[in-house]
Amino acid sequence: MSTEEIKGSLLYGEDVEYEGILIRNYKLKEIFSKRNGLGLDKYNYLISLAILEVKDIIKNSKVDNIKDLKMYDIICTDFEFNKWFIEFLNTFTYMKWEFGQFNDFMAYDSDKKRIRLTEKKFDGFMEVFKKAYCVNRGSKKSTTSINPDLAVDEETKKFAEEILELQNQGNKKQKGNITLMGIIEGICSKPNSYDLFNIWNLTVYQLMIQYYGIEQNESYGYILSSVYAGVYDTKKNKLDIEKIHWACEIDI
Repeated sequence: MSTEEIKGSLLYGEDVEYEGILIRNYKLKEIFSKRNGLGLDKYNYLISLAILEVKDIIKNSKVDNIKDLKMYDIICTDFEFNKWFIEFLNTFTYMKWEFGQFNDFMAYDSDKKRIRLTEKKFDGFMEVFKKAYCVNRGSKKSTTSINPDLAVDEETKKFAEEILELQNQGNKKQKGNITLMGIIEGICSKPNSYDLFNIWNLTVYQLMIQYYGIEQNESYGYILSSVYAGVYDTKKNKLDIEKIHWACEIDI
């Protein structure tokens, strides 16, 4: 599948296939419900494996070849990581996995066909998985294009300063402890069609698209408001409406 097709499937809420392995795309209600699904503790425990790097595991190590080590090496050679990854695969695919004889992971699909997850497939598999569950945006500009000093009067200047303050608060929150639960609560508090009764039918990817969409829409509104107020610094920042429009495809 192409990157575009993967994003389309995730936006629609479908499972995503990678080389014969169907990655299960859980809905929020299945993640949060311990009685009828995973439960949030198990989800957080398993999902953390997808974002781990070698440097997070081997800290202050004197191992000479640490730069050459890969996550797959650790998963295959460390007993606890091996068990963790098998539980991860069993939970996020529809197959029962075991560690194979050739430094690989093995399972059988519904047609009794043997499927192997090898070192060669590992990075690609984890990349597709992270698109579904570890949904991050690209780096954002830290500099602002709003300059209160350009305001034509005190009232407009105060308005521009308020916009900057809102942006600064948003930047601080992004660096803080934003959780899945906090994002759900935040979206449900916004004037949109999602509330605490129907938001649970979304997948993680769909939830994050809503989250980033709200952010993008509000940013677009702030910029237009600053333009109308005459405090958008066009000398420092060229206004490219095609890049800031609320309907631009979200970069994730």
